[in-house]
Amino acid sequence: MSTVSDGIYTYKFSGFSQDAALLGNFLVGLGWLEVTKGQVNGHHHSTHVRMSGGAEPPKHWQFAVTGSFSPGTTGQIGSASLKFVQEGVAADDAQILRSDFAFVRAAALDRYWLISKADAEVQTGGSTRETAMEVVEGELVRIS
Repeated sequence: MSTVSDGIYTYKFSGFSQDAALLGNFLVGLGWLEVTKGQVNGHHHSTHVRMSGGAEPPKHWQFAVTGSFSPGTTGQIGSASLKFVQEGVAADDAQILRSDFAFVRAAALDRYWLISKADAEVQTGGSTRETAMEVVEGELVRIS
């Protein structure tokens, strides 16, 4: 059963995204999450680099993370709904991302594999929400 136990977890991920100009980006990230009764709070770092179409340097962001985990039934895949709010910038300039993930318990107890389930929803400050094409996979490991 894909139930996430209360505790502190670290995670890593990698994947691909496509920006508004339809240019591809490779992204990586890591962070930590505190899970309490299915609710999530944590911190996230990610870096992305354009794969073609220019010589932009890699970009690095930090986000506060909130959300929830929902367990799957026996033998099924669970889901997570997470919100990422960019830190270190003025509130009007902050990116807000919402994304859903599927997860399953890996070989060890309190270790999970995850993938993104759908495109992320992105909003910057008070702007209209937009869809960001993004596919990521990662691993979540309980450390305490």
